Amino acid sequence: MSRCWPMLMLRGLTYYYHRNVPKRLRPLLGGKAQIWISLRTSDLNVAKLRSLEHGQRIERMFQALTLRADSAQTDPESLARLYSSRAEAEDASSRANRTVEDSEQLDVELDALTSAVDDHAAALRLQDVDIVSKLLDDVLIENGLTIPTHRRREFALALLKARVRPVASKKSSGAIRLHSAD
Repeated sequence: MSRCWPMLMLRGLTYYYHRNVPKRLRPLLGGKAQIWISLRTSDLNVAKLRSLEHGQRIERMFQALTLRADSAQTDPESLARLYSSRAEAEDASSRANRTVEDSEQLDVELDALTSAVDDHAAALRLQDVDIVSKLLDDVLIENGLTIPTHRRREFALALLKARVRPVASKKSSGAIRLHSAD
């Protein structure tokens, strides 16, 4: 390929759009370092046009992710939303792939969940962010973000609220059954 079209790669008889993901955005794309998209053509001129279309779409996505990362780095609520959306997706995936055959095991897990919710709610009432300190570090590393040290408590508090909010609302609405009705 010529230097004019560095995003085009020929694999076999098919052209592909190829783009390296900026290191700063990789955590927001699940660690993905490169993007490969089949252009479904062996014609160079068609491939050039299609690569431009994909290039624009990818660049818009990168710009949106950059804004999201910048916002999460400066706004505690944005970081909390970023954490919540990922945690909810992981929870939904986990529940979809899980079967519980033992009701005693379910009771043990529900008791542990209830205890964790109570601990987090108590910490929130006391504004004690130590319970989410490690989680904050993990979320920042996972998303490739840094925050000023003097704002750490503010971000940890937003994260603590984000952890308590969804479970507390399910618990109050009766969506979580705390004890089985055997």
